[in-house]
Amino acid sequence: MKNTSLWKPTRIVKNPDTGSFSLNKQVVYPGSLHLCQIQLDAYLPLMKTHLRGRLLECACDRLPYYEVYRPYVDEVICTDWAVTREDNPFVDFFHDLNTPLPLEDNSFDSILMTDALAHIKRPHLLFRELARVLRPGGKILITSTFINWYGEPPYEYMRCSAYALEDMCREAALDVVHLEPYGGHADVLLDTLNKGMAGRISNRIFRVLRWILVKTAWYRKNRKTTSARYPIGFCLVAQKPQS
Repeated sequence: MKNTSLWKPTRIVKNPDTGSFSLNKQVVYPGSLHLCQIQLDAYLPLMKTHLRGRLLECACDRLPYYEVYRPYVDEVICTDWAVTREDNPFVDFFHDLNTPLPLEDNSFDSILMTDALAHIKRPHLLFRELARVLRPGGKILITSTFINWYGEPPYEYMRCSAYALEDMCREAALDVVHLEPYGGHADVLLDTLNKGMAGRISNRIFRVLRWILVKTAWYRKNRKTTSARYPIGFCLVAQKPQS
């Protein structure tokens, strides 16, 4: 990671007293507050558990989760698309992830890619590339939205189901360690409402409605019973076999 000393928190911020992380509402798009909150709850425990050693972060953006995984890794190498991130001072090398990675075999202990799979034209080929550069025993953490709006048109190609993620792991000779949907039908409804209530006043109203709804037993039950069939997204951890 270049220019480490310049890095500052963006999407999430750390409470220095408790060590917990919360959304930075000054940075997060108001229409994505609900989505970003449930992503935060789903992603952080996996980062703390599975990311170790020499880490490759693909589609790194401004490394919004750097402060989360920094205590657990030894080195971070960052790559991103030049077409949208050419002014990013933290990128070690710019690269189109739709083409083979210019990296040696078995050179990373961990790989992280958050919410970028939709921008990959042939994701099964990327999975093979990630497996190639991963060391035996190393892990890949990929998060991906499923039922969600276009985040960066026109660079939107694939929304992969859990079955597709499992199949691509098999093709790449990776073992699935963890594959779990996040969000459910109620979350999809809330996120859709949130997207339409991004204005200054309407977003305040949405926050109140959300605060009330997520405390109800109905919401908790709905997420539990519908996440497998109506997910906003998925979290995948896959491991390269030792031999």
